[in-house]
Amino acid sequence: MEIKQKILFLFFVFVSTLSSAGRLSFTADKYKTNIDTKVTWATGNVKVVMDGKTLSADSVKLLGNEGKLEAEGNVIFTQDLVVINAKKIKSDLNTGLGDFEHFI
Repeated sequence: MEIKQKILFLFFVFVSTLSSAGRLSFTADKYKTNIDTKVTWATGNVKVVMDGKTLSADSVKLLGNEGKLEAEGNVIFTQDLVVINAKKIKSDLNTGLGDFEHFI
């Protein structure tokens, strides 16, 4: 249990430095992080919340050095009254801009 808590702590420190533009909340069934490249993969019931925007997907990849996020599978993006369903999204966390592919 102690090792798991340390890993989760490192993950949340990593994600908090990634989201300098705002607070980012991140949950998933499974995480994998490469500390050297600052890339995190999350799978299963992934949910990302940042600055009033919510993204849920089957899998998400956070590119820490670039401040980018890629999500795939049952992607649902919500902001205020706007809801977008797609198969894939690529987003820049610094600018808040994203590209959606294969709208559903």
